[in-house]
Amino acid sequence: ISTVKEKLKGPVCKTFARWMYDVRIPFNVVKYRSFNAFCEVVGQYCPGVKPPTYHEVRVPLSKNEVDFTRETLKVHMDEWKIYGCFILSDGWKDRRERTLINFLVNSLRGSVFFESVDALQYAKTG
Repeated sequence: ISTVKEKLKGPVCKTFARWMYDVRIPFNVVKYRSFNAFCEVVGQYCPGVKPPTYHEVRVPLSKNEVDFTRETLKVHMDEWKIYGCFILSDGWKDRRERTLINFLVNSLRGSVFFESVDALQYAKTG
């Protein structure tokens, strides 16, 4: 039975961790009692499934998500070599009035964030 529970836990934890990273929820929320109570209620739909631990969210699940992101990006990069791409930039100021420039790459597959640069050291014209 424990093997079955582990097989069920894998996809649940992976999906949950991906959601955490997507909405930028801090890792330490998995240490809250209220989080565990929430998971118990959710677990009633699939009894016995435990939430991912702090370590699981922070280390192996995070690494898996980085690998997934790299693989997704590789598909884009392979298409850039074949069909070409455009480099887009967007300058803006953050709450501290720092000038930032976001660089994106656009292709047939869509746009991908590439890098953000603090442009303080560069001259601003226009």
